[in-house]
Amino acid sequence: MVLPRGDAVSRRMMGRMWPHKLPDHQFQWSRAGLVAFMERAGWHMRADFFALKFVSPQMLVAHALHHAGAPPRVRRWLGGAAFALPFNFGEMGLVFRRHGV
Repeated sequence: MVLPRGDAVSRRMMGRMWPHKLPDHQFQWSRAGLVAFMERAGWHMRADFFALKFVSPQMLVAHALHHAGAPPRVRRWLGGAAFALPFNFGEMGLVFRRHGV
C-alpha cells in the first residue's frame, strides 16, 4: 500500500497546508501505528519502500485547487501531461502479508 505518512517531516513543517490534509483523507497513519494496527489484525510487514509518484504541473495545480475546495468541474480541464517528475511528499510504501501464508 502507498499512503500519506502521518509522521512525515513535510507534515510537521506544513501543518494544515500539507497536501494530504484533505477532507477525503480522513486520517493519516504513522508508520509504527499502521504496522502495529496491521499486526493486531493478523498481518505482518514484509517490506517497505520509498514511494515515488510521477507528478506533472497539471497534477500540482489540480491538488492545489482540491485543497482550496474547488469543485471537480473546475479541475476537469486539467489533462495529462507528457512532462512529469518523480516525487514523494510525505508518503510511505508498505507490503503486508497475512500471518501463516
